[in-house]
Amino acid sequence: MPSALLSLLLFSATAPPQTPGLELEPFVRRFETDNGSLQSFYDLRMSENGLKRRETFLNDWQKQLGQADFAKLSQEGKVDYLLLKTHLNHERSQVSFRRKRDAETAALALFAATIDNLEETRWKVEPVDPEKAAATLTQLATDIKEVRKRVQAGLDKKTDPAPIPVSQELAYRGAGSVSNLRGTLNRWFKHYDGFKPLFSWWNRKPYEVADKELGDYADFLRKTVAGVKDGDDDPLIGDPIGREAILDDLKNEMIPYSPEELVGIAEKEYAWCETEMKKASHEMGFGDDWKKALDKVKADHVQPGEQDDLVAKQAKDAIDFVDKRDLVTIEPLCRETWRVDMLDARGQKYLPFAAYGGQKMLVSYPLESMDHETKEMSLRGNNIHFTRIVTPHELIPGHHLQGYMAQRYRDYRGLFTTPFLIEGWSLYWEMQLWDLNY
Repeated sequence: MPSALLSLLLFSATAPPQTPGLELEPFVRRFETDNGSLQSFYDLRMSENGLKRRETFLNDWQKQLGQADFAKLSQEGKVDYLLLKTHLNHERSQVSFRRKRDAETAALALFAATIDNLEETRWKVEPVDPEKAAATLTQLATDIKEVRKRVQAGLDKKTDPAPIPVSQELAYRGAGSVSNLRGTLNRWFKHYDGFKPLFSWWNRKPYEVADKELGDYADFLRKTVAGVKDGDDDPLIGDPIGREAILDDLKNEMIPYSPEELVGIAEKEYAWCETEMKKASHEMGFGDDWKKALDKVKADHVQPGEQDDLVAKQAKDAIDFVDKRDLVTIEPLCRETWRVDMLDARGQKYLPFAAYGGQKMLVSYPLESMDHETKEMSLRGNNIHFTRIVTPHELIPGHHLQGYMAQRYRDYRGLFTTPFLIEGWSLYWEMQLWDLNY
């Protein structure tokens, strides 16, 4: 059977002439479709079988891509080639990264293979043995209890049973894995329950016990070990990926710097920012005390109920500024199809300033239900002057314009989207507006 790329090239020989630069568009789209199909099917989070299948899939597509004659491609075709090649290499490294992460949480879910095997057997449409399944579920509940006892022993600094020491970050990640496994077991059970009477007779009670153990264990990891109580004052727990993974991500983004070099660049840019802050501080009469000047800026906010009007005005100001200088083309529909939505209290915990959310700018501002300290913090963070640059960042010429154009031109390259492109575009415009005295 010819490869996907070979089929494409054979078809191209008899098909009408393509738009210049789009030779690989069908190939990229086909990869994206197949990739999505594979990922939606092999959706078990800790399954080694799924990782092996993904490795094979990526290797096959890499071989197919290698059959293209790079030298004969147009410039845009070469761009597509390199983008897909880089993407495939990165996805392969992500398989290795996934294995490493799974190994780190493996001790917290020693029973994971039992659950995955049940579901993968169902995928193969193999007959289920109800009595054997009930024994498996009964042993599963016991295994979950034993792992939990070992984690508790680690918390209590005991040596019996063999303790499993767990950090806050690992416990939080492990809780997510256990919850995911619980969902897998639920899907497996519901497939047979009620449909096969003998299965239900044998397995309903063992399943209920195992399901409860999984739920309790996930809560134990999240609440007792990680300290997340599902309240407004919960800690925000990070999960560092490590230097090696950062290097791989940088390579995927074609960024030729090490993490250390990036920190050096950041320090240099911060020094520039501090110099500019001092200039502004002097203009405001605070000398070199830019932090005091900043406090004054933070105190300058609109009254309750007026933040949406402020954002709307600033958005129009930014558009006018760009138009008068003919800096970038803004399509009429792009101008028309944006709006402002106010964030609720929970949303503001994760998005304390603003965000772009599909044709709308999500805006933070204190709510009546917030305590006084939280209100003051939100007012300081969303003052008139900070909002002035946040608004064009999120709307026009920032993310809204960017998203509008990306959906209309070479949208198949959405497969290669990157935060460096997404946020880089808006940061570029922040600096352009700064240089133009916006």
